[in-house]
Amino acid sequence: MDTYGLHTICQSGSCPNMGECWGAGTATFMILGNTCTRSCSFCAVKTGRPPEYDADEPRRVAEAIFLMQVKHAVITSVNRDELADRGAEIWYQTVRLVKEMSPSTTIETLIPDTKGQLASTERMIEGRPRSRQPQYGDRGAALPQSAPAGQAQPQLEQIKRTKEYGSAPSPA
Repeated sequence: MDTYGLHTICQSGSCPNMGECWGAGTATFMILGNTCTRSCSFCAVKTGRPPEYDADEPRRVAEAIFLMQVKHAVITSVNRDELADRGAEIWYQTVRLVKEMSPSTTIETLIPDTKGQLASTERMIEGRPRSRQPQYGDRGAALPQSAPAGQAQPQLEQIKRTKEYGSAPSPA
């Protein structure tokens, strides 16, 4: 990963299971840098004001997946609240280029909360990864307790819209 200047949630989040996933041909890429604009109590990723995003990152992620012969790629990201589109275009380009360079690699995306900007959510999943879900979707009923005050409803709406958009037929 260091060779490509890329980040993984495995490293940034101090995951103890990294060897298991990588050994099985799965790699989890964290796009849009490794500094998050939020400070969630359940996350170990550093918080702060991130530097400018890297427009070449989608190509580097796709190239790394191709060269590493990754069978299943998981793509996640930090939250980038300072960006007007919340990083949606980088998301779209990353998925599109991975599919183009490694058509047999399955892609799972764990998209960030866009604070109710549903156009950003739709752009993030427009590349049609095989599986897509909001990062907080696995917390289910705990969402209102883990979301900052007053933010559970927009996140629940994003989950609903992601499901609706994801079940629509792929564009030709």
